[in-house]
Amino acid sequence: KIKQKKNLQKMKILGLIAAGIFTIYMLLLIFAPHQLQRLGSFLMHQTRSGKIVIATADTKGHYYRLGNLIKKEMGKQQGQKLEVWSTNGSLENIELIKNRVVDFALIQGGIQENETTNFKGLTAVATIGGQYVHILVPNNSPVREFKDLAGRTLSLGSRKSGNAVLGKLVLDYFPSHFKIQVVYTELSNAEQDFKTLKMDALFTVYDLKAPI
Repeated sequence: KIKQKKNLQKMKILGLIAAGIFTIYMLLLIFAPHQLQRLGSFLMHQTRSGKIVIATADTKGHYYRLGNLIKKEMGKQQGQKLEVWSTNGSLENIELIKNRVVDFALIQGGIQENETTNFKGLTAVATIGGQYVHILVPNNSPVREFKDLAGRTLSLGSRKSGNAVLGKLVLDYFPSHFKIQVVYTELSNAEQDFKTLKMDALFTVYDLKAPI
C-alpha cells in the first residue's frame, strides 16, 4: 500500500509537470510564437553538434578560406567552437540561414532582393571586406576586353552563388547582339573546364587579397 501511494504521488507530480509544460507551450504558441521558434532553434543547435555553424561556399573559394580563418580566431580569442560548412554560395546560404539550419552565413554584397533572395528577418552582423568583379580567362586567350566575349561562353559559377546573381546584372548592361552564352560551373572545376573548352571566361567576385 505504501508503494502504491508513492507511485500514485509520482504519477500526480509527473502529470502536473506535463500539464505545466503543455500550458507554457500553448501560451508561447499564442502570445510569443517567435520566442518558441527561437527556443526550438536553440535546442536544435544544441543537439546537432554543440557548435556554432557558419555557411561559406566552394572549398576552393575565398569564403571557405575566410570561414576557416574566422573559426581559428574565434577559437583562439573566445574559445568558441565553429563549424565551417561548404555550400554552393550566397543564395544557398540565404536559404540555410532563413531556415535556421546554420547560425551565420557569408553573403555576397550587391545581391538584389527579390522573391528568391528575401532578406526579411535577417541581420547583417559585419562587413568583412570589399569585393570586386573579375573576368578570368586563360593567359593565351584572345579576350582582352569585355566586348571580346561576344559569341563566347561565360561561366557565372554555381547557380546558387552570388556570382550568378551579379553576373546576370552585369550582362543586362550589354546589348543583346553580344550573344554571350552563359553556363554554370563549379569553381573547383575551373581549371579543367578551361582546358576542355567548357567555358571561355569565368565571372567571379573576389576580395583583391583572395588567394585565387
